[in-house]
Amino acid sequence: MKNLEVKDLKNLAILASKFIQSAFESGYVSFEDLGIEPVRREKKLPECEPILRRYLELKGVGKNGGDLLSGGYGKGWREARNLLDRFLKLPDPLSVALECLEEKGKEFEEADCSWTLSTVVRWADEWLAKKKKVVK
Repeated sequence: MKNLEVKDLKNLAILASKFIQSAFESGYVSFEDLGIEPVRREKKLPECEPILRRYLELKGVGKNGGDLLSGGYGKGWREARNLLDRFLKLPDPLSVALECLEEKGKEFEEADCSWTLSTVVRWADEWLAKKKKVVK
């Protein structure tokens, strides 16, 4: 048997993992066959869940708008995260983000404008600047 080099071992490991993956996907091998218990990971909601839920309530979807993890809310999660990121340097970023969402949403509704969560994110910096000016 010849000595294998590192790159040969890497290629062999890649080939073996692809073989095992295809065996599992095709159903030829199962975890039970190997005596392995599959790892079950619980889905955890990100800390920006209240922002997305509040946005859906403001838009009229309400609490029965479906499972937020299962689908259709990918961009919503990103925009909720972006909104929260705008206020991370403040003492309570989540409550400030919710306040911004509610005030800007109300403002857009009163002006009879269509709006989304990304619209609120775009206006968040200006909202915060006005808020700081009023507080001072």
